[in-house]
Amino acid sequence: MNSNELTGIEIQLVLQYLVDGNVPLTVTPVQNKTDSEKDDFTQKKKSPAFSAVFPVALQAKDITVLKQGIILLENPKDSVKAFSGKNVKVQFYFNKLGLYFETQMKQTSSGSLALVIPHSIKKIQEEEINAEGDFSAVIYLQADSAKEKSQVKCSFLENYPLFQIPKWKDVQEKYQLKTKDCLQKIIAQIRSKEGGDGLIGNGVHLITVSRFLAGEKSQKKSSNMQKVFPPSILYIDTHRIVFGEEMADFSPEVKSNFFRTIFQEETEYGLLLSFPIFSGPIKERIVYLNFKIDSIFYDEEKTKAVSVGRFTSIQEEDSRFLEDKFPSQK
Repeated sequence: MNSNELTGIEIQLVLQYLVDGNVPLTVTPVQNKTDSEKDDFTQKKKSPAFSAVFPVALQAKDITVLKQGIILLENPKDSVKAFSGKNVKVQFYFNKLGLYFETQMKQTSSGSLALVIPHSIKKIQEEEINAEGDFSAVIYLQADSAKEKSQVKCSFLENYPLFQIPKWKDVQEKYQLKTKDCLQKIIAQIRSKEGGDGLIGNGVHLITVSRFLAGEKSQKKSSNMQKVFPPSILYIDTHRIVFGEEMADFSPEVKSNFFRTIFQEETEYGLLLSFPIFSGPIKERIVYLNFKIDSIFYDEEKTKAVSVGRFTSIQEEDSRFLEDKFPSQK
């Protein structure tokens, strides 16, 4: 038996847990071999709906788990109906342990949807977790303070996967010209500073900086016209970290002077990274470091900002841990 598979007794415990708790689930379509063998004409003729490609979250109140090992969705939403007759991956948490199984979503005679829990349930491996769920990050606005009011929790953006080297092909074609112009201005701005070439380094992170500033505007809405969303981590390696901030898209009449980033240049901050561990007695790997903001860049409308930080203090073992996830960039 694969070490990632649950034993028969463990499956019984999980099944009882699902029956008793009606825990929330995430359902993702599984690509069938027959689908990949279709010719290009067939694929283009019938493009999949958004819900048929991306995961759909099922809340506990929307599902019923029977003792026979069947999950019922009595009044499924249209986004879930798109999975009917398809093989799907079902993910959930059991006592903070990520688990998943694959099965087929079937439609019952009453119109409900049903998922039969198979005899094989596996543990989610770390590399299977989406980048947004790989770890959590908290900024300490006062590097030496642990007070809650000085803490800001970071968010993540799906289109900016972490621990990967940014590539020019990541930039959408329609934004490449604007991004190139933005990149050239950023490099010139950095080089105008004392020791600017040292701040540039190998420059790969600047692709991310210019891509964020020149790219598509956020579709996030807020009733607060001065709402600035929490900083998102756009890039991280063993030396640098890049944060993106953005105002809510509430109206075209916004005045640019409303925007205020939480960071200041030449100021030091603390950062706590928590990486979940899904096996063994230790449940998370903590990395604490200090960083200083070297540069802050804004887009033309002053509704987006990117802050580039350089690590000023990090334990050697923490640096090695990050290096294992993403090769050192010097």
